Formats: sequence, C-alpha cells, structure tokens
Amino acid sequence: MIGHPRDILLREKWSGDGLSDISVEFKDRGSPGDTGSIKGPSISHIGRSFMELDHGGMVPFHRVIRISHQGKTIWKRDIKGGP
Repeated sequence: MIGHPRDILLREKWSGDGLSDISVEFKDRGSPGDTGSIKGPSISHIGRSFMELDHGGMVPFHRVIRISHQGKTIWKRDIKGGP
C-alpha cells in the first residue's frame, strides 16, 4: 500500500476521529510471534522516524507492519523476499 507509516498516522491524527480507532502492529523481537501491537491513544508523539508511546517507549517506523482503522487494514508493509 502506498505511503509511509508516519504519513498515514499523521493523516489519521488530524482527521475528525484522531487516533482513537487506530491500531498499529510492529516487529517486536522477543514478543510472542516477534510482533507487538498498540492502540492509537497510546501514541503520545509522532516523530520523524519513530512513534513515542505514553509509557515512554519508542517504535521506529521501519518496524511497523500494519496500521488498521476500526479493524480494517489501511496500510500494510510490502514485504518482498523468498525464493
């Protein structure tokens, strides 16, 4: 899907609903399935190369796998590879 996770999140943040219905999946080494997720309201700052979370953590945009709005995928990383 076209766009960068930062652009998608900023667009949603400044739309009428904000980030309230957004969820973000990301690569999180050590978590079950090496994947973590957060809800939009947990994002306290959208920086140039990462999201800051309200508990003090950060998620770099290059680790974002999928962004959903009300359970519907609105952005997904295009992963190429494999034989």
